[in-house]
Order: sequence, then structure tokens, then C-alpha cells
Amino acid sequence: WQPQHVYVDKGHGATQWETLKMWSSQQKAGTYEFNVQRKIKAYDFGSKISIREPSTGRLIEHPAKPFLVENAVRRFEDKIVKFSFEDDLLRKQLLNYIIKSRQPNGTPIFGQDNTSIGDHALDAFMLSLVAFTIEEGPMALSKKMVSGFGITATLGHSILNDQSQDP
Repeated sequence: WQPQHVYVDKGHGATQWETLKMWSSQQKAGTYEFNVQRKIKAYDFGSKISIREPSTGRLIEHPAKPFLVENAVRRFEDKIVKFSFEDDLLRKQLLNYIIKSRQPNGTPIFGQDNTSIGDHALDAFMLSLVAFTIEEGPMALSKKMVSGFGITATLGHSILNDQSQDP
């Protein structure tokens, strides 16, 4: 397993990001684990991100969390995202995620309808989608573009194929 990019939620003191960076910096130079340090990026849901506007190539800023969520919504609307029918947790978290309110400027504030369901799997799923959009898609700062993206099933379960379902 050799990811092109590793996106981590920077929230709550950036512990996960710092731990991954520390672990990879302790690896032997020249190993894959050592080289993964360059691929780890923190995504701060409460900040703004700069992305390239596809039509003009101009850099524009967006609030990070709404961009993350809207990106995932677009992928489902375009019918390019499917997930394993066995992933009941992700399905429940997708259906439980709502716009709780809006800021005075209209920016949505997202949350859970039922907090006992949680949203960690959903956050990780949306981070993987936004990483692809930012790093490899038409909005990529590097201007390179790839046409494929894949998400594996939960360990020990079959991959999407005919066993997928829409939420």
C-alpha cells in the first residue's frame, strides 16, 4: 500500500498529524516509510484553503469544511463514488450528516442529527475525496490531472464491484 497523499484532520491540536510526521521522521532514510513524510498533509476544517479555479486557473480561497463536504456531495451527484454494501457505518454516518445552521455570511455549519452515530469514518472518507480533488483533479495546484480514483472496502471485505449501493 503506497498512497500518493495522506490527508489528516488537523483538528484537536493536530495530534494525528504530528504523530505521523514524528513516526515517519524516525524511519531510515531511503525507505518508503521515510519518504511518506513528504506526503502527509494536515487539513484544518476550520481554516480556508486555496484551490485553482478550473476555468481560469486563478487561485481562490474557500472555507475548508464546506469545500470538503460540497466536494463529496458533487462526487455522489456525478455518480463516481460508490462504497461497499457491507459498510453500514459509513452509510449511517452519511445519512446522519446535516446542515445544523448557517453563519451570517451563509456558510453552512455541519453536524450530526444523532451524535451517537458519530462521523469519524465519514470525515476520513471525505478527506480522501478532497485529497484527490486538491492534489490530482482539475483544481490541483500542480496543474497535473489523473482520471482515476479508488477506495477499498473495509479490511477483510470484498471491493465495490457489483456489491455497492448508493446511500
